[in-house]
Amino acid sequence: MDRRVRKIIGQLGHERGRINENRVWQVVNDCRSLWPEWFQGAWLSSKTDDGRGIDLVVMSDVGKLYFQIKSSEAGRKKFERQRRHLPIELIVVKNTDTDLYQKVLAAAGRLRDRFLAKRNRGTL
Repeated sequence: MDRRVRKIIGQLGHERGRINENRVWQVVNDCRSLWPEWFQGAWLSSKTDDGRGIDLVVMSDVGKLYFQIKSSEAGRKKFERQRRHLPIELIVVKNTDTDLYQKVLAAAGRLRDRFLAKRNRGTL
């Protein structure tokens, strides 16, 4: 494949990812009145955090919960192959998704439960 074509495809994929990150943030922000008590805030990551594989941060009663947002299963698989030192929950977002808030809430709940389990075992 021509190098210019690969570059354009890469740019389109990057743009699709940014759009989905913003979609997730907008839905989470719009659903503030539905947040459970432990869900205290959310924001898109800084450039530094983005470089560490973090797209969205949720502040909870157990601290910061980190999320990576991917637009495809291929992106998910690639991300999972990389070793991460931070506990990051992965969310795959498709253009047809209508339940983004529920996806984020479920992922946040799973990550929070892992933190609580570690705290209860004394390994946090």
